[in-house]
Amino acid sequence: MQYSDNKGFNIIEVLLVATVISILVIMTGSISSKFVDRRSVDRLTNEISSNLNLAKLQSARHGVEYETVLTIDSDNKKLNIKTRRGSSNTGTDFTDSGQFEETSNVDFKMMKDYTIIPSDDSTINIQFNPNGRSTSLSITLKPAGTDSNVRKCGRIVVSPFGRIRARIGNWDFEESNPDVACKAIGDTQASPTPPTS
Repeated sequence: MQYSDNKGFNIIEVLLVATVISILVIMTGSISSKFVDRRSVDRLTNEISSNLNLAKLQSARHGVEYETVLTIDSDNKKLNIKTRRGSSNTGTDFTDSGQFEETSNVDFKMMKDYTIIPSDDSTINIQFNPNGRSTSLSITLKPAGTDSNVRKCGRIVVSPFGRIRARIGNWDFEESNPDVACKAIGDTQASPTPPTS
């Protein structure tokens, strides 16, 4: 009886280990890309909300109006946020005549397969006055199509009285109204409609 003292792996063991490792890499890649997309929506929603809150606080602190301008470039998937300071406290200085100064200018990369409502390739102006009043509007960050793997969405609402609310939730593809389609996590039904009088 001869005893062979071969040290090493045979080809079947090597192929089996390589197959298991490649399957794990493929699974990890798809899971991590979805996680990155979800976190990107959270990050962008929070960044927009933070910039709006900062402009609101600066307006109250300095006693002059501030304006936040969001410029959406859907071709390059970029969002630019500028904050500008006016020179009066009446809210009438914001014209194209240049009676304001830029205090910050930040670019953010938007996720692929996502869009911002009210519309792409547009400019959104939100003005904050020192008396607490502001321009009212809502901004929704949503998946671009119905075949998106990620359903995460973000919604920011600015009231005429300067209240800024940010909601991060899941997009309901069956709902056509963006006011209720971005449901907070845990919502099972659309928001109730207010009674008409």
